[in-house]
Amino acid sequence: MLGAIVVVIAAIAIPVGQRSWVQGRRRRFEIALAAANIVLLVASKTIEARHGFSTFAWLPLHVCDVSSVACALALLRGGRLARATTLYFGVGLSTFALLFPDLGDGPASIAFWVFWLRHAAIMLTGFYDLIVRGYRPTWSDYGRWCALGAAYITVVSLANSALHTNFAFVANQTLQSSAILESFGAWPARSVVMLGLALVHAAAITLVVQSLPRAGTFDPASQTHG
Repeated sequence: MLGAIVVVIAAIAIPVGQRSWVQGRRRRFEIALAAANIVLLVASKTIEARHGFSTFAWLPLHVCDVSSVACALALLRGGRLARATTLYFGVGLSTFALLFPDLGDGPASIAFWVFWLRHAAIMLTGFYDLIVRGYRPTWSDYGRWCALGAAYITVVSLANSALHTNFAFVANQTLQSSAILESFGAWPARSVVMLGLALVHAAAITLVVQSLPRAGTFDPASQTHG
C-alpha cells in the first residue's frame, strides 16, 4: 500500500520538476529535494539513537546514508559518480527496500514514516535525474561506481569488525529482520551473493537506461563533473 503511495508521489512530483524547468524554477525544486534528503538523513540518525548513543545508529555508513548524501550531491553539483550512485541506489536498491522494508516499528511510530519518506526521497531523486535531467550512465560511470563500492565495502567491513556492527549487512551476524537476505545463505557466502547481485543489478540498469531516449531537459554542464 505504501509502496503504491510512493509511486503516486513520484508520478506527481516528476512532472512538477519538468514544469519547473519550463518556468525557470527547476533549480529551486532540486535544492528543496536535496535538502529533503539531508533533513531525512539527520532525522533518521536522531530517531535511531533515541535510546542513547549508538555507533551503529550514528555513524553514516548504512547504504541509505550514502544514498542520501549522493542524492544531495547529484542535485546540487551534478557529478557523474554521485549521479550514478543515485541511479543505482535510487532506482535500484531503494525500490527493493520499499518492497521489502526492514522495519521494527508500526505506523504509530515516527521512525516508520521517516523510513518511508527517506527511501521515497532517494527513489524520487533517482527517477527525477533519469527522467527530468536526462542522466544516462556510461560504462565508465559503472566502473567508477564499482570502485566506490569496493572502497565502501572495505570501510564498512573494517567498521563491522572493530565495532561489532553490521553495516551493509556484510558482517557475520544473524539478520533477524530480513528473511530475504537470510535466504541467500550463511555468511560469508551470503555477502558474496549480495555483492554479486548488486553488480549485476547495476549493470542491468545501465544497459536498460542507455537505450532510453533523453526525454527530459537537463543542464549539459552538470554532466561534466567527476
